[in-house]
Amino acid sequence: MSKTKKTGSPLLKLLFILLTLCIIAAGICIFLASQNDNEDKYNSYQSDETLLYTALKGAVFGEDFQLSENQVNTFINNELFPKNNSIKNSVVFFNNGIAEVYAKVTYMNHDFGLSAKADISLDTASDTFAVHLYDAKLGRLPIPDFILKSILQKNIPQNETIFPKDDIIYITSSYNFNIEDFILNLTFQKFDIGDHAVICRTNSLAENALDVLKQALMTPEGREKLKNLFHFDFSEKSIIEFGLDKLKNALSGLNDIKDRIIDKFSNISMQNGKKYRSAF
Repeated sequence: MSKTKKTGSPLLKLLFILLTLCIIAAGICIFLASQNDNEDKYNSYQSDETLLYTALKGAVFGEDFQLSENQVNTFINNELFPKNNSIKNSVVFFNNGIAEVYAKVTYMNHDFGLSAKADISLDTASDTFAVHLYDAKLGRLPIPDFILKSILQKNIPQNETIFPKDDIIYITSSYNFNIEDFILNLTFQKFDIGDHAVICRTNSLAENALDVLKQALMTPEGREKLKNLFHFDFSEKSIIEFGLDKLKNALSGLNDIKDRIIDKFSNISMQNGKKYRSAF
C-alpha cells in the first residue's frame, strides 16, 4: 500500500504542475491577444466615397487608373463590411507590393485587434480577387492558420460578392450594372499594389456599351430606351439612312460621351440590389 501512495503522489504533483503551466500559458496568451497596439490605425484614413467614380472614369475607355488607400478603405467599410458586421474598422495599407490589414474582429465572444500581411492577386479566369492573409496576430499574439481560418469563417459574411475559404478571402472582380434597364459589365483586368495606392484597369465600358447598343438597336423597345437615354433619334428609318457602323462611330466620337456615361453612373444599382453613390 505504501508503495502505491509513493508512486501516485509524484504523478499528482506532475499533473498539478502541468495544469498550472497550462493556466499560466493561457493567461499569457489572453493577455497578449488583448493588447491592441493598432488603435491609431483604424481611423487613420479619411472618408472618400469616390472609388467608383474614379474607376468608371478609367473604365470608360479601359485606361489605367489609381485608387488611393482612402478610397479603398472607405469602400471596404461601407460596402464589404457594413457597420453591423462583426468585422469593424477594417483598414488596409499599401506599400510597394505589400498590403497590411488591420481590423477589429470577434473571437470566442470577445473583441480583438487582428493584424496581418496580405498577398492580393487577381485571377482573371475566375473573375475574383484572392486576398491571402499571413503573419496574422490577435493583438500581440501570433496565431496559427487554423485560428485565422476560424476567425474569417465566423466574421465574414458569405455572399455573391465576398466569401472566405481557409485563410483566403475571395472577392468578385466582375460586376453588372443596371442603367436605364441596360446591363453593362465592369471587370477588373489589372491590379498592382503601389505606394499607398493600387493601379487598376478594367474592360472598356465604351466597347461594352457599343455591344449593348448594337443589340438594343435590333428591337423597337431597345431603340425607344436609347432615345430616352441619349436624346437621339434611334428610329429604324434614321438607322437605315445613317448606317449602323457610322452611327456607332459617331456615338463613340461624341465629345461628351464620357461625361454622359459617367453621369448615368452617378447613381447606380448593382444586380444584387446594393446601391452606390459616387461623389463628384
